[in-house]
Amino acid sequence: MDILQISQAKASRHLIYLKKAGLLNDRKYIRWVYYSVAGNVQLKFIDSLIYDDLRGLEPYKSDLKKQKHWSKYRKQACAYLDL
Repeated sequence: MDILQISQAKASRHLIYLKKAGLLNDRKYIRWVYYSVAGNVQLKFIDSLIYDDLRGLEPYKSDLKKQKHWSKYRKQACAYLDL
């Protein structure tokens, strides 16, 4: 939520919308819900739009930079905690 500067509730609501549209899959583990991208043809088209047209534009560009920063620290934390 820090990367996008939105609340957890708003992020969850939008993830549910994307799931209902068939763009995401989810799995539940204890009290956490993990989302992944659905593997369908429409999604590949959307992905190509994002990759080709949007990745150089703001705010996507800065969000991607923030995400890479957080992913680095997440991997370090998971390695430390042996997850």
